[in-house]
Amino acid sequence: MRAAAAVILILTAVAASAGGLDLGASLGLSYPVGAWGDNIGSGISAEAVGLWKAYDRLGVGAGMGLSVYGDDWDGDASVVRLAPQLVARGVLRPGAASFEPGLEVGLGMARTSLSSSGGSDPASWDPFWRAGLRWGFGLGAGLRGGVGFDFSGVLADVETAESFEILFTVGRKVGSPW
Repeated sequence: MRAAAAVILILTAVAASAGGLDLGASLGLSYPVGAWGDNIGSGISAEAVGLWKAYDRLGVGAGMGLSVYGDDWDGDASVVRLAPQLVARGVLRPGAASFEPGLEVGLGMARTSLSSSGGSDPASWDPFWRAGLRWGFGLGAGLRGGVGFDFSGVLADVETAESFEILFTVGRKVGSPW
């Protein structure tokens, strides 16, 4: 994981010296899977990402994700995951009007906390990863839309936490930051 994070940092440094800046926000539904999904219900996910475009097909940068999950039993508990991350996105048909398929990955640290009517567990910071497919399209007026999904996980000491997200994205190219 450290090697992958180092590669994304190097690509970000290279990309920052060239290309433009893309800003985007995603919102979607999140479904916990695996051991986590046994006791935690579905939730919502939101994310903001800024990417420097080294080439039309490759962007690297940073993002911040937030997911909130409810209790599957009686609704008296919630789990919140805040995940700052390094992000890389590659697309096959950059700027296509109707079909811009791509892959997006993120690596970082997630702060996960559990609250319930009986109290709360101490928050923990654990390694976080996500990977997913995107299908982008033009919205007009310089905006890009997209739909896709992510599979993500928190690598905690006691129990890992995986989830599946269905996302809707809106973004805009804002030009060169320099």
